[in-house]
Amino acid sequence: MRNRSNARGRRARGVFLSSPRLRPLAAALGVGFCGWLPAATIVVNDPAGTSVAGHCALVDAVASIQQGSPVGGSNCSNSGGAFGSNDTVRIPANYAITFANPAPSTMSALALTKPMTIAGAVDAAGKPLVTLQRSTVSGTPDFRLIETTADLTLQGVTLKNGNSTAYGGAVEATYALVTLANSVVTGNSALGGGGIHAQGGAVTLVDSVVSNNQATSANFTGGGGIFVYGSSGSVTAKGSTISGNSTNYSGGGISAYKVSLTNTTISGNSAASGGGGVYTQVFSATFTTITANSGGGVLLGTVPASPAHTMTATLVQGNTGANDMDSGKSLTVSGDHNLVGTSGMVVLPNDTRSCAPNLAALADNGGPTPTHAVPSGSCALDAGPTFPPGTIPSDQRGAAFARRVGAATDIGAFEAQSGDRIFYDGFGR
Repeated sequence: MRNRSNARGRRARGVFLSSPRLRPLAAALGVGFCGWLPAATIVVNDPAGTSVAGHCALVDAVASIQQGSPVGGSNCSNSGGAFGSNDTVRIPANYAITFANPAPSTMSALALTKPMTIAGAVDAAGKPLVTLQRSTVSGTPDFRLIETTADLTLQGVTLKNGNSTAYGGAVEATYALVTLANSVVTGNSALGGGGIHAQGGAVTLVDSVVSNNQATSANFTGGGGIFVYGSSGSVTAKGSTISGNSTNYSGGGISAYKVSLTNTTISGNSAASGGGGVYTQVFSATFTTITANSGGGVLLGTVPASPAHTMTATLVQGNTGANDMDSGKSLTVSGDHNLVGTSGMVVLPNDTRSCAPNLAALADNGGPTPTHAVPSGSCALDAGPTFPPGTIPSDQRGAAFARRVGAATDIGAFEAQSGDRIFYDGFGR
């Protein structure tokens, strides 16, 4: 009954992220592609997790970019421009690359020192078709998947089963910018930043999922999904889902000084010391859903926020173990058209609703990331702004799902489509 993309239901096909239809995303992220921006491009032709003579495995492709020329003895070749300008490694669809050991003298399968893009392929819905994973064979040593001291963009890849005895189960970045587009980070663990850890940098998610990662330390580290350390650290998420992550400290989904969320879902995360969904000092959210987290939804730190905390058309309700929003001191959040259950010491805008939206379970409702559908009769329906602020034409699921359907927008990341709205009176369901 829902107005789904006409691509949905067709046989999934691999789409390289250098595809022209994805170049607007690349432009927004400042990403270089072969034939579009002058950067070197190495195409992987072997799914092995180690170097293979006469072939171009991922480790060979990365080594070629690191040294600025194809690695001797490999079959790697540069099909793009000059090395050194955010070079790209491309991995064919349906490659599952498994690492059994870390790179020499490191705790990571890949140790990066040059800016680069690692680009896989996506299916018709925008989900990744390439996997990078640590082996599950008994006796495999503990190591993360990627460490980097340079800016890194991951596109169309799944990172899974990393296990670090330090920080960053999948990715550890040191004073670098990490961007994920149409990617998944899942099933990784570390002391802090079970999925991703960044020291003094920033993490950006676009149409991506960070799920079921674990931060195991209870000693002033957190971020079951993402942990960005430092007063300049930030997490920005658009069209993304952070779910099922856990920590023994604060910030089950995200822990960072500054967090900015748009068309994003934070669901089912847990934290032993508060901020089951998000722990942050500076918080902004637009058309975002934060629900079903344990340890509360959003915990705002007590450092004075500049700029002030702000929320628009955001739903923070149904979190357990603590208030849906709270802080250690009285703080004010500006904005409008929000729905918040309990707010503790947080002072919310006067028009904030407090009701049960009765959201459906987290599920694949179309698009690249899972969402909570808004059912008929929900108090979140048509309770948002008449027009979306700024330029937000769609809901979390992407262009096939309009942001405003009905008298006004819905509150949260999900906009019920026309097929869902014929039963507004509650009959027939």
